[in-house]
Amino acid sequence: MKNIIEQYIYRRSRDEKGRRVRIGMLVAGRRSNGKVYIGWSKCNMGKDTFDRKEGLRLAMERFNDPYEKTVPLDSMRRDILRFAARCVMYFQVTDIRIA
Repeated sequence: MKNIIEQYIYRRSRDEKGRRVRIGMLVAGRRSNGKVYIGWSKCNMGKDTFDRKEGLRLAMERFNDPYEKTVPLDSMRRDILRFAARCVMYFQVTDIRIA
């Protein structure tokens, strides 16, 4: 699908080698109704390791789902706000919804 942008979500702390650790993914694009939606995925930090393909699949599934779900906003608030600001500039809209 064209006109989709994506961004990784990183853990706040770095690993033992000083690298940033990916824990999730955000995707955004226009649905057929013309509105911009953000899809998200985040792995369970205690049990899972992040897999890019699975993260992208989950985020796109949530992006395409017509029913909005609850988002773990407390842990992803900063990432979603920054990504939404990026979406405003990229898609030239102010109404962005989280799917």
